[in-house]
Amino acid sequence: MIFGDLMGRWGRASPDKEALVDAITGRRFTYGDLAADVYKLANFLQDELDVVQGDRVCCLAFNRTEYLTLFFALGRLGAVLVPLNFRLAVDEFVYYLEDARPAAFFFDRDHQATVAGIEGKVELPRLVCLDDDSSVGRSLPAVWDGLSAEPPPAVDIGPDDPQLFIYTSGTTGLPKGVVQTFGMLAWNGFNTILGWDMHSADKTILHPAMFYTAGWNVFTLPLFMCRGTNILVERFEADLI
Repeated sequence: MIFGDLMGRWGRASPDKEALVDAITGRRFTYGDLAADVYKLANFLQDELDVVQGDRVCCLAFNRTEYLTLFFALGRLGAVLVPLNFRLAVDEFVYYLEDARPAAFFFDRDHQATVAGIEGKVELPRLVCLDDDSSVGRSLPAVWDGLSAEPPPAVDIGPDDPQLFIYTSGTTGLPKGVVQTFGMLAWNGFNTILGWDMHSADKTILHPAMFYTAGWNVFTLPLFMCRGTNILVERFEADLI
């Protein structure tokens, strides 16, 4: 599998190399740790939520490790992540959800009230809370320990298959979902690695919000591609940085 299993391959090749420092929770992850979590979430998506290749899955959350895990798990299945702008008002999400038509919708506890407010305004798919709270939808932590970390069946993914939908701000009209394919993200990563002379000893702070392109391409995915280390924060705070 050329596309879709980056974290799995690094998990096998460099299981003890540090991949992620989660400054929000204080946890640290090796590539082996992340690969196992990606496979667990991919199995949950496939077996519990019936997500298949080409499906869109929305996420409304602040930066967190599970956001990254969701991206790579969907990629392993050939499905598409649709990150949503958490700065929008409740009624504004209706357009995005009607346009994206997701097969599932992940969110954190901070945006649980927003999701509850959206219900009734638009048909919502399978709802999953990333935190230990099942008052709106299912709780991912509640089922996590029972999930299998075995690799799901391989999917035939090509460079032109979509991997990420990023919505524009809609300055001159309605927002448009910009399709970023597996090939686009891969070549952006290769060129960034070459242009910035990045290597596996490099580290960077991941503070841009994950609902727009900088949260993924500057420099999160390129750094993962060269087995570097991402340091994750929830948002930019000058003193913390």
